[in-house]
Amino acid sequence: MENNKNATRKEKKVPYYRKPEDLTVDEWQAALRKQFAAEQDFEIKNTGNHPVFSDFEVYNPKSEKTYKVSIRDNENSYNFCSCPDFRVNGLGTCKHIENVLLTLKKKKTNWKYFNHNQPQTYSSLSLYYGKERKLKLKPGGENKEIIKSLFEPVTDNEGFVKPDKLTDIEDYIRKAMTIDPAFRVYPDVYEFIQGHKQQMERDRLTEKTFSRWHAKQHSRQSHPHKTLSLPEEGGIKNIQSRTDSHS
Repeated sequence: MENNKNATRKEKKVPYYRKPEDLTVDEWQAALRKQFAAEQDFEIKNTGNHPVFSDFEVYNPKSEKTYKVSIRDNENSYNFCSCPDFRVNGLGTCKHIENVLLTLKKKKTNWKYFNHNQPQTYSSLSLYYGKERKLKLKPGGENKEIIKSLFEPVTDNEGFVKPDKLTDIEDYIRKAMTIDPAFRVYPDVYEFIQGHKQQMERDRLTEKTFSRWHAKQHSRQSHPHKTLSLPEEGGIKNIQSRTDSHS
């Protein structure tokens, strides 16, 4: 429990304008967000049914904006926030997530949930937020082995969905929900899948357009004079006569 107490104590300030030598850029930026979060007076409302691993509404009285935060497990890269910073920073966290975590850790009754050995009581498909966004299957609960076996053809050894299998993943989600009604798929997973589909369609249209352009270019190179429409011999004479008359 001593570690949890230490986690809530005030930590050494991280400089805003100079990266500490003992931190990577990502560690520095994540630490800055955690530091800034500790200074905020956000209003937090738990909208789910679990004291920690739940959805929260985070209201900022200064900006009068509310964001949705989801605390999904003990790994920051699977948490979620609807704020713009979270979507682009590639850190897997933001000041809203950090503020919620700091608030939750202040309650002794929540300390047990931050134990990394805490078993997952349900199976889920989450979006991993890092430099590269990926879907990850996290089996749990009484149907853990069945769900794991179901997704085996489309996941790697770490449980990440293989990039070339994203087009098939929705079929596996439907099967998983039939097997286990408690199987969780978060909204940002569907957004990610939809974005992948849209990108594939853009790539298809780009390839189609390029192929047509390439075919035309090849045709012109093969028949360089094909597009020239030369007048008949009589027409040339008439043009020459008119030209001579104006000389």
